[in-house]
Amino acid sequence: MITLERIKNINSNEYLFTEMLLTQSFPIDEYRNLDEQKQNVSTLDIFHLYVAKDKGTPIAFISIWKFHDFSYVEHFAIEPTMRNKGYGFMVLDKVKEQEPRIVLEVEIPDNKVAQKRIDFYTRNGFLLCKKQYIQPAYRPEGNELPMHIMYYGNVDIEKEFDKIKNQLYLHVYGKNIE
Repeated sequence: MITLERIKNINSNEYLFTEMLLTQSFPIDEYRNLDEQKQNVSTLDIFHLYVAKDKGTPIAFISIWKFHDFSYVEHFAIEPTMRNKGYGFMVLDKVKEQEPRIVLEVEIPDNKVAQKRIDFYTRNGFLLCKKQYIQPAYRPEGNELPMHIMYYGNVDIEKEFDKIKNQLYLHVYGKNIE
């Protein structure tokens, strides 16, 4: 049975597992400075970092920003030796039980890996928004990235896109675009 445990202690083994998996699973342009990550985990009420466990063994992590109208899945990764065993579906099912309205970013489907990721989320009930979206750089020396938004639940993406984008830019990336 899959459990999600929120991590608040940045000195715990669970936190170290999530940090290792984050840096292994994502290019440096797709995550913030690790000191900022630690600060978010230990101080921000709207930022939730979870380790997913199966029978007590860490298998994945997922980070979620909980806003008033929706939740944003910032990062989600399965431990490499646990991939392709159905854990991704199980973890997302747990998250969807808690979060009825979810958005996340995915790469533009210009390669097989990006298309496979979109297909995975589609099979999990997410819809792809084709509106232009640029992920701001996480770091001063980093790069902006063209992305798509995917959404789950009762999200009227046509009406809410700008509001969602503004929330993400302001709270996740520290960019005020208004």
